[in-house]
Amino acid sequence: MMPAQTVNMKRFIWRKIVGQIAKGQVKNIKAQGMGMHTVPEVVAFVQKTIQAISDFLGDKKYMMGDKLTELDCSLFGFLYFVQYAPHEGSPLYDGTGIEKHENIINYVDNILQEYFPDKDELIAEGKKDFMEFMGKESSVVKPKEILKT
Repeated sequence: MMPAQTVNMKRFIWRKIVGQIAKGQVKNIKAQGMGMHTVPEVVAFVQKTIQAISDFLGDKKYMMGDKLTELDCSLFGFLYFVQYAPHEGSPLYDGTGIEKHENIINYVDNILQEYFPDKDELIAEGKKDFMEFMGKESSVVKPKEILKT
């Protein structure tokens, strides 16, 4: 058994470290900007952003015209996630309104078809590799299980 002073010192150090990390994370969230807004404010911001993207895209194939650019590559990743990632019940994602913008949906789908025709196989292979890496048989990995390995 540890002496009481050692236990108290460990608790003190642990609280200091965790406290500083927590303060730093809150500070980072606020510095980034979105952490200072309510969910409805963030949803409104996302909706305005989606609308601006849709307006700029218009009826063009890619953001800058007929050729894929770095902008398209970056934007595709975000829009794909908003459009296809499972996020049922999330007020942020459910409130994006992306489904109202046919040009964005077509934009993402066209990039998928042109550059990732084997998307389903890649996703399945990636899941399999991840499960093998984690040493899990299940296709569902919970965060607590990851921390235990």
